[in-house]
Amino acid sequence: CFSVVTTIGFGDITAVTVLGRTATVILGIYGVIVLAIIPGIVVSYYMEIVKIRAKESAEEFLYKLEHLEEMSKTELKELSEQAKKWKFK
Repeated sequence: CFSVVTTIGFGDITAVTVLGRTATVILGIYGVIVLAIIPGIVVSYYMEIVKIRAKESAEEFLYKLEHLEEMSKTELKELSEQAKKWKFK
């Protein structure tokens, strides 16, 4: 079962009965779902969260830039440090 789930068989050992071949197909499909599709979905979801956070951070930074005259010296210093950390190309 392990070789079927992880590598879809070795090639030298094959199922010969209907039950064995059916189990091989089911385990093969299960292996593809568990080892490929589910992690892909999780990574895709994570990347969407990262993109949303980056967009919100950029929007907040631009909002602060538009309202510089309303900021205190401490806030201006923090904004300056934040701008220095970013590498603009």
